[in-house]
Amino acid sequence: MSEEQKKQLTPFDGIKSMMNSEGAAKKFQSILGKKANGFITSVLQIVASNKDLSLCAPESIYNSAAMAAILDLPLNNNLQYAAIIPYKDNKTGIVSAQMQVMWRGFCQLAQRSGQFVTINVTDVRQGELVNRDRMTGECVFKWEQDDEIRQKLPVIGFLSYFRLLNGFEKPLYRTITELKAHGQKYSKTWNNQYGKWSTDFDAMCQKTVIKELLQKWGPLSIEMAQSIQADQSVIANIEEGRYEYPDNPHEDISEEEANAIAEQARKDQAKQAELDLEGKIKGGKK
Repeated sequence: MSEEQKKQLTPFDGIKSMMNSEGAAKKFQSILGKKANGFITSVLQIVASNKDLSLCAPESIYNSAAMAAILDLPLNNNLQYAAIIPYKDNKTGIVSAQMQVMWRGFCQLAQRSGQFVTINVTDVRQGELVNRDRMTGECVFKWEQDDEIRQKLPVIGFLSYFRLLNGFEKPLYRTITELKAHGQKYSKTWNNQYGKWSTDFDAMCQKTVIKELLQKWGPLSIEMAQSIQADQSVIANIEEGRYEYPDNPHEDISEEEANAIAEQARKDQAKQAELDLEGKIKGGKK
């Protein structure tokens, strides 16, 4: 290749070259078999359609795609199973691909384990939270059954839940304020208008509550453990299992800001309690 031809190469050309290399082809064929070529093509289409992804280091695209293949999760933003997100290190200027497992991806992996009777995640609307026991963590809900009325009520939080074959069950509820605080603290794309927290806030809330629930209380299969480890990471070396986590909580939000968010959460919860009590009083008068 001449020097002139080298100058005309774009960052995407480097990614395309790596994904179509003999080594990559063998890797994906060993994981996906006959589906390998179609998977590689879909990854290149995703990268080509995203200007920021096309600037990523080729190795990070390959490693993220390989992890999605290992977990057998389709890389399609609309399906909400898994996604490759561009991340720019402002210190070095290097753009890398960050692997993200979405909420349906976590649910899919849980179902594959064969240990779950059911697993679900839902929003919670104003008036549906009746009580939240601080000691046990248990919540009591009264669901609005009329969908037309329910859609008009503001969302106050998100709830994840699972029940296992052995009878163990666990819910986890987080308020919108708590979820916003989590996003601000742990995601460097929080203020990015193209970041997931901006473009698909509900999906990120759903992912946050289902991941926390499974990470703390769920039975971790090998696949589930891999997904939790890989999520929000730039995979430095997939063969060696080396992960880097650019979403550094200490750089995104100051202690003063964190305390302010926590205080707002307490105020929101107190306000919700007043509204729920007011609703009960009015209901009792009818």
